[in-house]
Amino acid sequence: MDLVASGMNNHHIASTCFIGEKMVKNYINQLLAKLHSASRPKAAVKWPGTALSSATGLR
Repeated sequence: MDLVASGMNNHHIASTCFIGEKMVKNYINQLLAKLHSASRPKAAVKWPGTALSSATGLR
């Protein structure tokens, strides 16, 4: 989720983690479900430790 919150797309995340893009997509979908978020930006705001979560007071 840190990579998603930093703005990386699935291709770049897959390359960085040495896994397939389909696996990245599956992981992100699972994370979105656990965070009850409909989109990557909304999940990034909820993710602790990001500049967005700190700015909104979420932790």
